[in-house]
Amino acid sequence: MSTQLQKYTNAVEALKDHAESNKEIFDTHQKFILNVIDSENELRDYIAETKEGESNGTHQVTIIPQTQTWADIEEIDKLIAEGVISPSLRERIVKTQDRPARVSIREIN
Repeated sequence: MSTQLQKYTNAVEALKDHAESNKEIFDTHQKFILNVIDSENELRDYIAETKEGESNGTHQVTIIPQTQTWADIEEIDKLIAEGVISPSLRERIVKTQDRPARVSIREIN
């Protein structure tokens, strides 16, 4: 076992022990956190609907339009099979790149 995994396990256990010994405070804190999450989701939905940012002097919400450009690989391959475009053109158009691996950490019960 790596020292990094053991360090993580020890940190999680310390947090659990601390939360258990201060249960009332952590339960109240959890209610506040859930309220913030619910309020944030509601605000995000509202801003997405209105498509306008908002500010109240304490918080500012901005909306930044996003776009995604994509190609239908199956359609490109169909055009190649039909002789409409060449396989070399596909190589110029279609690119695949590595992205950082997703690392998942979960507790084993």
